[in-house]
Amino acid sequence: MQSIKNISQALPLRPIVNPINSIMKLRLIFPVALLFIASAASAQISLGGQAGAVFSKPSTELATGIPGLNFDIKSRTSFSAGLIADIPLGEGGFRFMPELYYVDKGFKANASVDLLGQQINAESKSNISYIDLPINFAYAIELGNNRLMVGAGPYAGFGLSGKTIATTTANGVSQEQEEKVEFGNGAGQFDRVDIGANFMAAYILNSGLMLKVNYSLGLLNLSNDTDTKYKNGYFGVSLGYFFLQGGK
Repeated sequence: MQSIKNISQALPLRPIVNPINSIMKLRLIFPVALLFIASAASAQISLGGQAGAVFSKPSTELATGIPGLNFDIKSRTSFSAGLIADIPLGEGGFRFMPELYYVDKGFKANASVDLLGQQINAESKSNISYIDLPINFAYAIELGNNRLMVGAGPYAGFGLSGKTIATTTANGVSQEQEEKVEFGNGAGQFDRVDIGANFMAAYILNSGLMLKVNYSLGLLNLSNDTDTKYKNGYFGVSLGYFFLQGGK
């Protein structure tokens, strides 16, 4: 069974956990959320809520040390929810559109290897939840009373928690292992802070309803393991509503 354990550990994103203190989470999230709401008091600023589906698939490079190991990373469907602001920049169509939301990132993976005639297969599901803060700069295209927004900008993410569940099968015998994600600088741990680029497009009705798509591209290698790379990435589709509407 030792070989099964090695295959399970070879899958990207080994369990991690050094859970964050709940009070520290609130200290991080609430001030930013309050800043969004306070900013919306201006007559020129719109503030809305949004939620939707996330199709997450990281960019990975994995050095397993196991000859003949085949693995395939697949996308994982999850969700996101949070706030979005729309701030006109001058009299033209340029806008500043910051966002603040919870997003569940991760992946699915399949792995297999033949060890001395014994076929070993493994399936893994991983997730890491984040608070993301994209800073989008967009341009509004007027379509009658509605608007098409196209933009891009940097984002910063803060990892909250996560886990990996791996099921390994050999000779008809399956073994399931669950591990939590640990944040830190040591081997097997992940950096908590993620930095990347966000690309978005949104169609906003005059009523305040919004349909938005975005692609989030992680630029930092979050893995601290030698010869291993892990960068977040996901495509998102969300619905939103601007409950405070300022300048259009």
